[in-house]
Amino acid sequence: MRVIVGLLLCLPPVLYVALVGGGRVRKRCKPLVFPDTIRDCDKEPNAEGRYPSGTVCNFECRLGCVKDTGGTERVCKVKGRSKWWTGGRGLKCRCRPCDGAPSHPEGYTSDCGAATYQAGHTCVFTCPAGNVKVSGDERKVCVNSHWRGEDLVCEEINECSSDPCANGGICNDGVDSYTCTCAPGYEGDHCETDTDECSSDPCENGGICNDGVDSYTCTCAPGYEGDHCETDTDECSSDPCANGGTCNDGVDSYTCTCAPGYEGDHCETVTFDECVDCICEVESNCEMPDPLCRMDGGSLSCGPFQIKLAYWTDATLKGGELMGVVTLLLGTWPGMPLKPGLGMSPPARIGPAYTMVVQTGT
Repeated sequence: MRVIVGLLLCLPPVLYVALVGGGRVRKRCKPLVFPDTIRDCDKEPNAEGRYPSGTVCNFECRLGCVKDTGGTERVCKVKGRSKWWTGGRGLKCRCRPCDGAPSHPEGYTSDCGAATYQAGHTCVFTCPAGNVKVSGDERKVCVNSHWRGEDLVCEEINECSSDPCANGGICNDGVDSYTCTCAPGYEGDHCETDTDECSSDPCENGGICNDGVDSYTCTCAPGYEGDHCETDTDECSSDPCANGGTCNDGVDSYTCTCAPGYEGDHCETVTFDECVDCICEVESNCEMPDPLCRMDGGSLSCGPFQIKLAYWTDATLKGGELMGVVTLLLGTWPGMPLKPGLGMSPPARIGPAYTMVVQTGT
């Protein structure tokens, strides 16, 4: 029972301390409030904003204000029913306004332009376009009638510092921009594209354009030549037609118009039989070492030769039959019918007044 009584006897004093006259004893300090100050306490207040005993609160002037008088530290003390803050008189601050906006260099921008600003007001400065901050402050604050902060210093950004122009292009720095002057043969914002010199289709007559750097070449179709394939190749330049034939130039081709007595692609074939066993007696009329009958501008000439058949135009021959060795000094094709000749022996010589065409055969 004593334990129980003891417990009963102990409880009333505790309750009594908590309740006095039907009310709760507040063992906390009221919050301190000083104009234009900021409070920072090491303990949290209760729901009523009161601080427990031992709480230390430090005070400072708000932004834009400076200390005038009073202390900055206060401590909550509680003794019995008494509660108070130590530290003497409270902090007092001076907060005079600023006249006008702060100065700034030409070209810089600011969000301030009014005639008066309250203490604590902040003005923001911006570098000119294409510039970057080097030093100083981007913000200035009105502190008790004075603007506090270093002047902002900016310098132009070199947009060419990264060497953005390719293929030998030259970078031209601008205000917050740059341009590239491209080397010959390149184009594009950064000179990244090889200019297509073939875009104008410079190769003629079916030539193929080969694009290069600031240049092009043409691969010409057969039969054409020149830088742009503009020239029809002269296939007759090599004089391909033999025996006085005439060359007719075409596109990558030619044809031969043969002289009388010749035929073939190159007039290489004689349309009359070759002279047989030619024995030169008249040097100027022979081709050595194996002379043949030849047509030269419509005339047939050769040295002495054996014949089996002879044809001539109407003429009076003296001396008998034509047969055996005959020397033809000059024969001219007259374009008229020929008559079969007669054999003659012994060998005879025909003078230049006689026109003759000779064939050999069986």
